[in-house]
Amino acid sequence: MLEEKLLKILEVLLKEFEAWIRGKSEEKPLIIEIHDKLIANNTYSEGGVINLDDIGIAIYSAIEDLMRNHDVSRSLAVLTYHLVISHPFVDGNKRTTLGFLLEILHDLFEDKIEIPQDLVDRLMQTLVEIADNPPEEDEVAISRIRSIIRDLIPVNQD
Repeated sequence: MLEEKLLKILEVLLKEFEAWIRGKSEEKPLIIEIHDKLIANNTYSEGGVINLDDIGIAIYSAIEDLMRNHDVSRSLAVLTYHLVISHPFVDGNKRTTLGFLLEILHDLFEDKIEIPQDLVDRLMQTLVEIADNPPEEDEVAISRIRSIIRDLIPVNQD
């Protein structure tokens, strides 16, 4: 059930993103909205996208991973990892990725999820470490991110 719900969420996010890229929709996709809000709230951050394709690839990678592994926390970790490593924005990549992940989790659990600040802080620190020192093996970083996401997901839901 949760897996199917995440698949639908990711497919909608990808569809909305692709429509926006192709100019078929003027409505900004969720990740762009999050990025724009974060940048607007920080005068020292520079807005803008370096590579839009990286965002679509990250979402698509999460969908593919979910269909292959049937693991919600792993697929969310794949999405998070690819967004942080690909660095699609000029600035605010880790903050945007974290905000995007938290929005997906809230959507997935219909806002019936409590996300403790200490886990958010731990996840942000992990994203900083991974972005600053990418591991040689993607799976090492994905596993680190996944372990925190598993702690965020309510028991017996993954």
